Amino acid sequence: MSSKKDNIMNEYPYASQNMKKANFLNVYNEITPHSYFHEMNSIQYRIPDEAKPYLDAVINFISEYKSSGETVRILDFGCSYGVLSAVLKHGLSFQELISHYSAAESQASSVFASLQRDQALLSRRRAVRDLHITGVDRAERAVLYALEAGLLDSGIPHDFEAERLQVNKEGVEKFDLIVSTGCIGYVGEKAFRNLFAVIPNSRPLIACFVLRMFDYCPISDVLSDLGYVTKHFENISLRQRSFSSDTEMQHTIKCVRALGKNTAGKEDVGFLFADLFLSFPAGVEQSKLTGVLNRLRFDSDVKTRES
Repeated sequence: MSSKKDNIMNEYPYASQNMKKANFLNVYNEITPHSYFHEMNSIQYRIPDEAKPYLDAVINFISEYKSSGETVRILDFGCSYGVLSAVLKHGLSFQELISHYSAAESQASSVFASLQRDQALLSRRRAVRDLHITGVDRAERAVLYALEAGLLDSGIPHDFEAERLQVNKEGVEKFDLIVSTGCIGYVGEKAFRNLFAVIPNSRPLIACFVLRMFDYCPISDVLSDLGYVTKHFENISLRQRSFSSDTEMQHTIKCVRALGKNTAGKEDVGFLFADLFLSFPAGVEQSKLTGVLNRLRFDSDVKTRES
């Protein structure tokens, strides 16, 4: 577990192996987030904002079953620079974050100046929800930056796909929810096995937005072994980002179709789409939350048709 006292300048070998989609490793692990947000803006990255109402509904569901006033504890798997924490906990939109970092381009080389700006932003935007968010990512500098800025409450800079994290038998923390909006494909079933090995006292809900080019069955099978029931919300399919090249678009369409899925109106229009998979610990009542999520999607579709 890393603290805010860790050296943000530490090196970390953020390497990729056998990637099936475009990777942006050159901007994921820099000492400030400026290049990351510049790159994400160029490819119309939008999944944090699109996923927010659904994740808010999951958090509300969890809050109803916790003791009054008790903090909801979230693990953000693939947290990068703490984006989901900014969106879920502090009420910032991804577009606001892009504007914030674009306005500070001249300060991109100064970690201290960048951190000061971020801390000032968060002081003006007090937390809108009582959440404790732990970020997990193999990009150590990104995790440590988010800790220093106050975007994450705690962080685990570790590659769970490569190896299990060595901790004591009590594990690292207890979580109510595990969230991922983009790491599936960079990590797979091995990462989830290794992650659950270090959170033995947790039975969190798991909400993953998974690109349609990837088969989630190997991960859901691991979760089933751990006592989870996974529901695929095929109707909750959100735009993640635009394609980075024609080659990526062609390859993605081929992968999606190979899984028997129709790409019309989705990948064919130039965007990667991600479906929601929600995993419940055995015995947890699903129907209420499932109904809320489906109504959110229905309302969103109605508004889109009326606009």
